[in-house]
Amino acid sequence: MKQNNLLKLIAIGAFCSVPFIMSGCAAVAVGAATGTTGAIIGSDSRTIDSMFYDETIEQNAYKIFKENEKLSKKDDFSVSVISMSGNVLLVGQTINSEYFNSCLEKIKRLDYVRKVYNFVTFKQPVSAGVTANDTYITSKIKTKLLFGENIRSGRFKVVTEDSMVYLLGYVTRDEAIRAVNEVQKIDGVKKIYTIFDYMENVPVQKPSSNPPVIDQSQASSGTYSDTQPISTVSSEPLEISSSGSYDSAVGAQDNGGAVIVDDTSLPGVY
Repeated sequence: MKQNNLLKLIAIGAFCSVPFIMSGCAAVAVGAATGTTGAIIGSDSRTIDSMFYDETIEQNAYKIFKENEKLSKKDDFSVSVISMSGNVLLVGQTINSEYFNSCLEKIKRLDYVRKVYNFVTFKQPVSAGVTANDTYITSKIKTKLLFGENIRSGRFKVVTEDSMVYLLGYVTRDEAIRAVNEVQKIDGVKKIYTIFDYMENVPVQKPSSNPPVIDQSQASSGTYSDTQPISTVSSEPLEISSSGSYDSAVGAQDNGGAVIVDDTSLPGVY
């Protein structure tokens, strides 16, 4: 067992050395880079198996996107794939909608995929200036989480795409709330999405044979119904701005105008 884990760690390290992996083994990006950051293995709350599966998902998704070099060229196709415990986030832009949708169907069928969160928009990819700003926002968030009180920053993956921030992780509910509070303080953030598995609940489930795809409209409206109750934590949670059961924000001027879409309206709660 220990030998198998060691081999998987070596494999993860090999994945991270590939040039097209962005920002420390955090995401696979086809086209322009995205503002992402990943967790260090030593502080990551996932098992070695889960980390290995996530890297495998990202690599295989990259291969799917690159099956047609012409339709996935960077001027027309800029999509990033981020997997966390089998929750797969797709962000970016492309004008080749038909090709992307065909790729999406293949990604749904990859081994270890639990859910796919599709936030890809069909338009020309954003400029290098926008991408640079996304990277800057991500770096500020990373610093906030690193020094945030009672937050284990290594448990989070942070993705910024066109000033939209996505937080992924296998975390406690309390540190999830604390992390969102920290992100609220960052100027320039348009919206915050969270895709969390909570440690207080049942273990991360095995992938289904036909994982659902959650798109932007479902995430915003909460129309997707495959959710489970959330357990409470023993410590008293902090208040955050939310469209769900939390108290209202103090004011948009305090967080750069950010709006939060959290797990009460974004599907995938465990």
